[in-house]
Amino acid sequence: AERGLRTAFVVIGDGAMRRDWEGKAGELGIAGRVRFVGQVPGDRIARHMAGFDIGYAGAKVMEIGRMYHSPIKLYEYMAMAKPVLAAAFDDARSLVEGRGTGFLFEPGSKDDLKRALIEAHERRGDLAGMGVEARQLIEREHSWQVRSAVMIDELQRQFGRDEPARPVPAPRPTTGMASS
Repeated sequence: AERGLRTAFVVIGDGAMRRDWEGKAGELGIAGRVRFVGQVPGDRIARHMAGFDIGYAGAKVMEIGRMYHSPIKLYEYMAMAKPVLAAAFDDARSLVEGRGTGFLFEPGSKDDLKRALIEAHERRGDLAGMGVEARQLIEREHSWQVRSAVMIDELQRQFGRDEPARPVPAPRPTTGMASS
């Protein structure tokens, strides 16, 4: 808000933090630019995500002082051809760093998150191409077929068989979503 960036945010889901986040959006004067969708049936999430320019995968500090993050969101966004704005944990680094698929920020650093948001905004004309790169990366290195072939190869290696697994072509997903 302080730099006058014209952005909007969509938060899908419900939970203990929703009221706090709604209150925080009001305190920051951005409530009109944050849409809290609430609980969405699984088969409708892809429709909401289709309207995103970029997906956010941050981290939450847990009460015990450790960080929690869900790397599955990275794979879901990228499978839908969305670049990501992600906390720089190992999973995110391996998917984003040097690949042109998104923006990283140091976990827990508001200043670095702000820097990454500004960079994403300044490069908004590149986001669609970054999303294509993200989708291609997921198809090439993280599809169920690729993951299954790697797992089968490892099992065969463990049990002394030499022939590599051959991935079976997968049917095209109908929702545009994939998991890792």
